[in-house]
Amino acid sequence: MKNKYLQLLLVSNFLIILDQITKFIVTFHVPKHYSIPVIEGFFSITHIRNPGVAFGLFAEQESEYKVLFFIMISLIAIIAIL
Repeated sequence: MKNKYLQLLLVSNFLIILDQITKFIVTFHVPKHYSIPVIEGFFSITHIRNPGVAFGLFAEQESEYKVLFFIMISLIAIIAIL
């Protein structure tokens, strides 16, 4: 049973690190609002900034409110899971 959790931990950490590396590469090598087509008409790498959270939610809100809101949602989710 512990082996499954160790595998999950390793895979999730690998994916998080890979995500951060690709964001770093795009930030320093692709100009803002520029697209690099990978598969023509299907997939492009585009450098944009999202001041909000997922899908631009709360982009207009003050940052303190976003942080407080997501801390509360996270705590509720953790309590529900436990």
